[in-house]
Order: sequence, then C-alpha cells, then structure tokens
Amino acid sequence: MNATKSDPSKNERPARVLFVNPPSLPYSAVKRALDDPKIIAHQSVSMPMGILYLAAVLEKELPGIEIRIIDYAKAIREFCDSDERYSTDFDSFSEQVLNDLVPADFVPDMVGISTLFSTAHKSTGHIADAIRKRWQEAPIIVGGMHATNSVEKLLEMPAVNYVCRGEAESIISDLVRCLRKKGDGETVKGIIGPRKFGGGASCLESAPLIDDLDEIPFPAWHLIPVDQYTETEGRAKHLGTIDQDKMGTIVTTRGCPFSCTFCASWTVHGRKMRYRSVENVIQELELLYGKYGINCIVPEDDLFTVKKPRIIELCDAITERFKRKIYFEFPNGLSVATLDEDVIAAMVRMGMQVANIAIESGSHYVQRNIIKKNCSLDRARRVVQICRDAGVLTRCYFIVGFPGETREMMQETFDFAASLPSDWNAFSIAAPLVGTEMYDQMLERKEIDESFNWDNAFYSERMFDTKEIKAEELKKWVYDSNIRINFFENTNLQLGRYDRAKKIFQDILTSYPEHLVAQYCIGIAMMKMGDERGWQDALAKCRKMLDENSGGLPQKHMDLYPDLLSELVPVNPHPVQKTTMPSEFPRSVKELRS
Repeated sequence: MNATKSDPSKNERPARVLFVNPPSLPYSAVKRALDDPKIIAHQSVSMPMGILYLAAVLEKELPGIEIRIIDYAKAIREFCDSDERYSTDFDSFSEQVLNDLVPADFVPDMVGISTLFSTAHKSTGHIADAIRKRWQEAPIIVGGMHATNSVEKLLEMPAVNYVCRGEAESIISDLVRCLRKKGDGETVKGIIGPRKFGGGASCLESAPLIDDLDEIPFPAWHLIPVDQYTETEGRAKHLGTIDQDKMGTIVTTRGCPFSCTFCASWTVHGRKMRYRSVENVIQELELLYGKYGINCIVPEDDLFTVKKPRIIELCDAITERFKRKIYFEFPNGLSVATLDEDVIAAMVRMGMQVANIAIESGSHYVQRNIIKKNCSLDRARRVVQICRDAGVLTRCYFIVGFPGETREMMQETFDFAASLPSDWNAFSIAAPLVGTEMYDQMLERKEIDESFNWDNAFYSERMFDTKEIKAEELKKWVYDSNIRINFFENTNLQLGRYDRAKKIFQDILTSYPEHLVAQYCIGIAMMKMGDERGWQDALAKCRKMLDENSGGLPQKHMDLYPDLLSELVPVNPHPVQKTTMPSEFPRSVKELRS
C-alpha cells in the first residue's frame, strides 16, 4: 500500500470518488421484481466490505477526499419492501437512485463498481449506463471477483473504461491521483483497459497483494448508515436472536490454499494465507461493539479456521475480552479439514451460535476426483455432531450437478445429507463461475460457451443440460430434496426437538412468508408437542395462504406435494374445517421416512 499522502492545496477541491455496490440477485430476477410489485425480491443486504476497505485507505492516504457510496442491493430491498412500491424498470430505477442519493453538485473523479458475483454482470452494465448518462466524463472502473476474471466482457460494455484485477487497496490511491489529473489509468498496476487487454495475457497483471493485513485501516463504516445494515431479521441467525441484536461483518484473513474446482476466490486473494494479528482483530471488535452497538459478529473469511494455534489464540482472546457479550455466526462455509474438538470448543467459548459447514458432496469419488476438495466425510460427520452437541445451530452446504457427476453420485450427496444430525442442509446447483476450473471444464465439454448468460450462474438455477442430467430434472430434484430433507424429514422433528424445529421453520417464514410447507411443518411441530390449538392454527394459516395466493408459492407446494399436505384438501377456509389432530405424522410423511 502506497504510504505517500496527498494534501490538496487551498485552491484545489478535494478528490471525489463514488463507489457502487450492484445487486447480487440475477438481473432477470431484479427486473421481474421491479416490474411486478407482487413479486418478492429475496435480495440479501450486507455491509459492502470491499468498498468500505477501499474508502478507508483513500481517507487515510488522500486527506479531505469526498466519498459517496450507493448500495443498489440495499436500495432494491428497501424499494421492494416499501408499502409505496410501484412498477418500474431497472434503468429508470438506477437513475432514480443516483438522483436521490448523490447531490447534483457532486461530480466524481472516479466511479468504482464492486462486482463480486457473476449474477451481477448484467446489472453492472445497466448501472454503468446510468452513471455515464449523468456524468459523461467520469472514468468508470469495475472491480471484484467477477471483474477479475471477466475483463473482456466488462470492457465490451460501452460505459466501462477500466477493470481492476485483484485486491485494490494497494493501488486505489494511485489510481485516484492518476484519474483526477486526467491521466491514463492503465499506468497503474492491476488496472486493465483496451490497450493492456490488447497486449495479451502477459499484460493482465493483478494489483499487488498486501502481506501485512494490519496495514489496512478498519472499514469506513461512517460512510454508510450502519444501523440499517445491522438488523438480524431475515438473516441466518441463532435461535435466541432478539430485536436488539445488531449484526456486523469482519474479515480476519485473506487467501485460500485449497484448489476446489468450483471456487474463484483465490484469483483475487491468492493461494497464500495472510492473517491479521489478534490485537488488530480485537481492536476492530471493540470499535464495532463500543461505537456501533454490534453484538452479532459475522466473519466473512474464506478460511477463518485455517491455522489451529492462531485461531485458538484469537478465540481465547475474544472470550477473555468480551466474556460472551458478543456472539458469532459463520455464513461462509467452515472447512471440515480445519475443525476438530479443540477448535470447535474454543469457538463455542468465544460465542459461536451458528456454524455453516462446507461439505459440498456426499460422494467420496466426487470429493477426490471431481471437485478436488478431498473433504473426509467421516470427519464431516464428527464435526457436525460436535457442533450439535455444543448447542450450535448447524447448517451444511452441499452442491450437485458438477461436470462428470453422475445421478448415482448426486444421490450419495442427498443420502449423506439426510443422514447427518444437522439442523439444516443447503443444497445448491453447481454454477460455472468464470475463473474456476469448473467453468473451463464446461466450456471444454461444450455445455456452455463464451456467450453464457451470467444470470444463470445462480445457486438455484440451471439453464443448460449436461451429459449427466437435464436442467429441469436437476432443479426439481434439488427442490424436492430440500423439501423432503429439511422439512418433512427435519432432524429436529425426528429427534423430538420440536421447539427447535418450530423456530427454524419460523425463520424460513420470515424470509419466505408464503412458504406453505414451512407453515405446515410448524403445525407438525406444534402437534407433536401436544398443542391442539397450535396445530389447528397452522392449518388455518396454510388454508389462508392458498386462498390469498392463487397461483403463487403455496399453490406450487400444494401441486407438488398433495399427499404430504393431505390435511389441506379440500381447501375450504370459510369456515376452517376441523381436522382431528393425529397422534403421529401424516401417513404419507411416515411413508416418506421409510
């Protein structure tokens, strides 16, 4: 990171930079939600950490700089949640957000768009067009993981001037200085424009990595309305979450030495692990807790637990300093290879309440020969059990549909997931992200080509057939497996932990209020606890869903699983029919278990 500071003269206005965070949802999904006010947009909102780090570096190295941040993910979520929602299109919405959030007299010397996800590719182009329409001369640079690996496609967008490859903290100040003087951004290492791109692969260098992460200042949280990012509602949370809890993000390491074929993170952060010091992390946590009242910490490291002595030291230091005043949730999958009894115990003492375990496949062959993750399934089972025994809400990540993965191998994954004592299993469809080995494999197999629509690089989407399975069959299989394993065969229902099951299903309803199966399974949990009124109330709510949402998600569930939801047929909510509370699960559910 360049330590040289630029102190603007009295006759020179401060530098101005606009950072933009596009939505992570596919463009087509956002477009539908903006067009139809009845459609729910499941756009997650989290602190734009990459942008906040870059802003902090600029404020440190260019005193007086003016920085604005526009978070389109947050804007879309708020618009779709608003009672005053109306029908609009993406371009009009993009322009309106710019006009609402950026003063008329703010003319940026540079606009940086942080495109982390491939699903944001098309949205990035439309947002860039809106920016160019307002500021014809402002240089527009796109960075992030997707940008690092999709230089050519982004440079084809008329409004985009440059692409930044890799981490930008080491070069962001030099870039702003250069562009402010109307210089050539391609003179900065890691910044690629038409000239460098035309020079071939040897010119596509990435920005230098910073070895000592303690050199990077804490994120510039003051540039965003922190309170609007810290709400826990609608997020993966532990079962004791209350309204006063506030959620905040930290990053304690960068890099990943593993070679999973489906991941491109290493193309930005490198294979070598880099760590922040324990003292540096503690200082940031003290700031989050003391200044912003954040007590739920969400690490977004790719590999939080990679170095056992270091992670135990960090956990123990946090335990000693905060004494369980803060707790932790881990949405990024924790690596099975780095977890054991000692590490998990230290994390639990620290306050870990939610653990997402990255297993990915239940097939030994897929682990070794297809995805190159080499996760020990026996160890994975022990890790899940240890977490559950410690009271941690435990979720497991699985992916199916890899190139070369047969139906039999996919079935192994579903069977393995169903056999685990986890609270939940998240099933995704393998997406060919640019920069991954899997992307190159699918190109070679001619299952996709260079014109691949990045809207389809979504965890629940598949728009192309492979040699092993057709797209529609795969999507239905994943959906049905989710319903079967996570709802009707939920581990907590099987083990008699009905209150825990009920709370998990209620959490699903928070994000998906029309989820008929979740509401029905709440009823099953109530019934198993001997709550006749709760069972009848759940059935009444199910019937109301069907009555008020004709053709929507409730009817989809009814059409797909009529035997499992037999208590809801016929639908006659006026008045609600009396249903005898069964002493066991509905017979169809019992058959499903056998």
